[in-house]
Amino acid sequence: MEKFNSSLIKGLASYDEVISLSALPYEGPAKKTVLKLDNIQYISIPNITGKLHRLFNVIMLLLFGIFTIIRKRPRFIICDAINNSPCYVSAILAKLFRIPAVAIVTDLPGMLGVNRDPAKGIRRMQQFDGYILLTEAMQ
Repeated sequence: MEKFNSSLIKGLASYDEVISLSALPYEGPAKKTVLKLDNIQYISIPNITGKLHRLFNVIMLLLFGIFTIIRKRPRFIICDAINNSPCYVSAILAKLFRIPAVAIVTDLPGMLGVNRDPAKGIRRMQQFDGYILLTEAMQ
């Protein structure tokens, strides 16, 4: 998935400025990181540890997203739909600022919650304006 995300970001950057806002994939403490390469700006939010770390990380992602959108006025938001917290934050930001949101879906049955609660998965899918569906053949 990360390889696809990287290729997608680089492809979009050949046409316009791209801002990649993400949380680091581990639970340990980390500081905010900003890296600018050509037409791409990578921003990773700070991580904390403790009982409320997930809530804090979601709030930080939401705040950084708001400030980024206010400054840059992007044309759309692309989100990895497999990760719940950034998925919901992206949907909230898109609705708040009336920006189209597109979800990247790599595991459609997992996303829809076929083994758990399908209604919840369908509600999550309805939050987005468009989808990029990846199949095994594409990876």
